Amino acid sequence: MRKYIVGLLLSLLFLNFCHFSLFPQSVNSERQVVLRKWQDCKFGMFIHWGLYSVPGGVWKGQNIPYYAEQIMNHARIDTAEYATIAAQFEAPDWNADEIVRLAKDAGMKYIVFTAKHHDGFCMFRTRTTPYNVVEATPFARDPIQELAAACKKYNLQLGLYYSLPDWYYAGGIPRNPVDTLTNCTQHINQLYSPLEQITPELENYIDAQLQELLTQYGDLVTLWFDMGLATPEQSSRFRQTVLRYQPNCLINGRLMNNQGDYYTLTDNSQMVGFSDIPWDNPASMYGTWGYRSWENRGDSHLKALLQIERLINTVSHGGVFLLNIGPDGDGKVIDFEKDVLQEMGQWIAQNQESIYATTACPFPHLKNAYCTQKDNKIYFFVRQSDTVIECRNLITKVEKAYFLYAKNKVTVTPIDQGCALRFVAPVGEGWHVLVLEFAENPIIQSYYLLPEKNNFVLTPDNGLTHAAFDGMGYVSLQNDSWKEWNLSIQTAGKYKVWIEYYPMFISKNYLFSFGNQTVKAILPGVDDVLQTAFVGTFELKEGKTAFQLQSASPCDALEPLGLWIKRVLVVGE
Repeated sequence: MRKYIVGLLLSLLFLNFCHFSLFPQSVNSERQVVLRKWQDCKFGMFIHWGLYSVPGGVWKGQNIPYYAEQIMNHARIDTAEYATIAAQFEAPDWNADEIVRLAKDAGMKYIVFTAKHHDGFCMFRTRTTPYNVVEATPFARDPIQELAAACKKYNLQLGLYYSLPDWYYAGGIPRNPVDTLTNCTQHINQLYSPLEQITPELENYIDAQLQELLTQYGDLVTLWFDMGLATPEQSSRFRQTVLRYQPNCLINGRLMNNQGDYYTLTDNSQMVGFSDIPWDNPASMYGTWGYRSWENRGDSHLKALLQIERLINTVSHGGVFLLNIGPDGDGKVIDFEKDVLQEMGQWIAQNQESIYATTACPFPHLKNAYCTQKDNKIYFFVRQSDTVIECRNLITKVEKAYFLYAKNKVTVTPIDQGCALRFVAPVGEGWHVLVLEFAENPIIQSYYLLPEKNNFVLTPDNGLTHAAFDGMGYVSLQNDSWKEWNLSIQTAGKYKVWIEYYPMFISKNYLFSFGNQTVKAILPGVDDVLQTAFVGTFELKEGKTAFQLQSASPCDALEPLGLWIKRVLVVGE
């Protein structure tokens, strides 16, 4: 029962509007301008390419599950044996110019390349170690230098991925002997870990490599840090190194300890509603980032439709979509991934005004649709099966309503605190763009629930779910921190409050508030079944008010609310 409830809770979280504050890291006005330009890009290419691309998810004839780029750990390969792969790294098909052109044609505005992954192999020219692509491989070239030249040619920006853990560096944490007793596909007793402490020796090594990356390839749009267990002092040092050499180079939140400029979602997330901070959504096409030869890739057309929706979902909620490709050991971008990106590019080219330089959807209660906004236009993304969209909160008069590149009629009719858009969507699968145009920038107001016979029924669907944020660690976000509903009280008087819920704790204290009136109540959890509890009585005045539910004394900033709420009943006497 508990497993079912938790799964249901997670599914619902993805549907609700979330809110949290900016990074604690202060951001000056000039850096805000740089952030805004990066946010306007909306779509970037991630490239995972390295020694791991040569085995392609296979080691000694065995298909190795999990991430192919971490095969060194999953197959428990000793550092010396793993290093022998470098002699096979010839990459005759690597063509930076073709890859950057592919990204540009797909509608991507920047590229993030894996300068160094967890395996410690440097995919760039470096004086810090001979364990690099120029000195240790027959390829003997610097792919980042080639990408930088191609990005300049095609007017794309270049960013670099950098792993803080280093499984090869001798000055890192001590290594245990290779475990030969445990099946290599079992995800236990890791020889290496993505979350490793950074020794003082490794810290200095990282800093020296960052200086090289920041001075060898021209302006970088971002340094995209990943994993590791950096101390606050180490994160601060790395941030200061970036700013010293490139003040306009952005830093993602995985540097941790509140030293990032923007938040990075966990891999392949579908979390939504982060419109009030800058964030990116890193996504792979499958369950791996590096090339895996035995991957079941499916149908490229269906994959393109899926990735277009993920792009729309991300942009609709204020984020930047970073989609990965994994060239094979020869340096070739496989045809499947080319086909996906080319189809995405065709769709984006036709609908680009609804994607680039837009802001997030302004409607917290928009159901079954995505939207973006740009000045005096709101763009809705609809499918062929859609027929109506309800825009609660919209009070500005609609001047025009139409589809991009289609003549289908759109009718605008008034509803409670807003309007409804009724239409027959254009023929064809995938997403079509419906545009609302206004004489001036539209005004969106808070939506207030109206009573039925002096009673209110509050559900997850008609309220707001607020998130908590703390940029200290790798996972810095908690989706379900507290709840809020806006109510329009028509009759002043006493109102009793009951709650029906599924618990996640044996018992927990909660605060229920109307304005400055707060009731503290213990909500018990018994047998993981639906609970009903009386909360208390509130004296409410006529007019608009907010009802809030939150933990009474959370243990930390990222503690979840701990309830799946079926409904809250607010009953007038």
